[in-house]
Amino acid sequence: MDLVFCTQKGHFLTDSFVRRQYYQLLEQAGLPRIHFHDLRQSTATILLALGVTSKVVQELLGHSHVNITLGIDGHVLPGMQEET
Repeated sequence: MDLVFCTQKGHFLTDSFVRRQYYQLLEQAGLPRIHFHDLRQSTATILLALGVTSKVVQELLGHSHVNITLGIDGHVLPGMQEET
């Protein structure tokens, strides 16, 4: 069947299988249990806090407009302004 991603037995990946594996990895790493999609927002927040431009973060996340990125992750910017 030539699947790109499959289980070790060659079966389709189900959402429940991926979720279980993800939560196991978080536990093994000693990280808090967060939703998979929260990784996107965490990435954007960290990048903005590190000084990566909002335009680059927008393109990385695939948002059609920078306003979307700033609307979701713009809470980081006020602290950055105070620091500046």
